[in-house]
Amino acid sequence: MKKVITFILALLPLALCAQVRVVSAPKQEAPVVKYDSLNNVPGSQITGMVGQELFLPPLPDHLKKYGYQDLHRKADSYIGSIPFDEIAGHTFKIVSVERDGDIGRYYKIKLEDTQTGTNYFYTYNTVLSSWEFITLGYKAKYEELNKGKSFVALCYSLGKDLNTGQYVSGQIRGSVWVFQEIIASQDNGEIGYLYSNDKGQSVVVDERSLKDMRPKAEIDNLRKKYGSRMCDTALEGTVKIGMPADLVIIAKGHPKRVNSASYGSQWVYGEYGDDCIYFENGKVTGWN
Repeated sequence: MKKVITFILALLPLALCAQVRVVSAPKQEAPVVKYDSLNNVPGSQITGMVGQELFLPPLPDHLKKYGYQDLHRKADSYIGSIPFDEIAGHTFKIVSVERDGDIGRYYKIKLEDTQTGTNYFYTYNTVLSSWEFITLGYKAKYEELNKGKSFVALCYSLGKDLNTGQYVSGQIRGSVWVFQEIIASQDNGEIGYLYSNDKGQSVVVDERSLKDMRPKAEIDNLRKKYGSRMCDTALEGTVKIGMPADLVIIAKGHPKRVNSASYGSQWVYGEYGDDCIYFENGKVTGWN
């Protein structure tokens, strides 16, 4: 009897182990955020882009030999690149979007080449906002809203004339341009916004400089509200005493920060708290 009890006790740990269930945490799915077609770079809306089509612009000449380094043939691959000639200028459909690892800002996007049917994988970082593509839904929406409309340049340079290759000269700031279409810029392989003027010149504005192209209708409304003289001063990039805040934005852009004070407010444009403009009752009282 003692031997039987000893034998049963010896088997008991094995029986207990056999009863322990092994479970894994459920896979955390990324919440789907609706894509509104108003941004080329999707950011947090990437999870809502399944089914969207993307155009892959050609690389600049000096980068073609390296290929597309952020695109891969396998979902778990981060090494190597896709040769330029294989996919440059192709259109891709987003098949799926999944979180890539435990850090929420990384997503793995499965793409299908609409010309060949081949699948590729692209890792997207929503924090860095780097985006290789032109989102065709965005292109269609932007052109629908802006094609044929006039814009006023609030910068001092617009680069080269697409027709002649010569730099656009003369008074650029305050000049009027008509938006034509979104294109792939051959110079840098990025999205470009094509504008033309009544002199037959055409320029491509990149996404970073798009803020310098303001709708002419907006400028016309400011001219009616504040008068042509004050508005022309702002279009020249000059701030003067008594200028309203709306026109200071036209003259200098938005400040880096705004400080409130008993006398009014301080707009700070400099990196180190310098280049400040002071307001009282919404109008400029001074600067330093």
